[in-house]
Amino acid sequence: MTLTKQQIIDAPVNGLQSVHVPEWGGNVYLKPPSQADFESFLASVPKDAKGNYEEGGLPARFVILCATDENGVRLFSDDDFDTVNAFPAKVVSKLQKSCQDLCGIDEMVEAMVGKSETTGS
Repeated sequence: MTLTKQQIIDAPVNGLQSVHVPEWGGNVYLKPPSQADFESFLASVPKDAKGNYEEGGLPARFVILCATDENGVRLFSDDDFDTVNAFPAKVVSKLQKSCQDLCGIDEMVEAMVGKSETTGS
């Protein structure tokens, strides 16, 4: 069956995923971002003078992008970067990996980080 434009527009957007975080004694919901939110995310990632993405803070930025309450409302804003970046690395890394899996963008992130690493950033 071929979908119409209206069927695509009207399709429900689901995808909340609950991730257990034993270090915090509970679950965090993650939600895949819209294309617009993802583009804002990319714009928030610092770049070096050559335009290559810098790795610093990338895990925290993913958590900010995807962490929501049970209704899909974001828990953190971009202004919360320093707070989220101060969370335990083990927790942030776990949530970042879950965000990447949920968004289906592992290869893109690896390319972003890998490109920075090869340039010495």
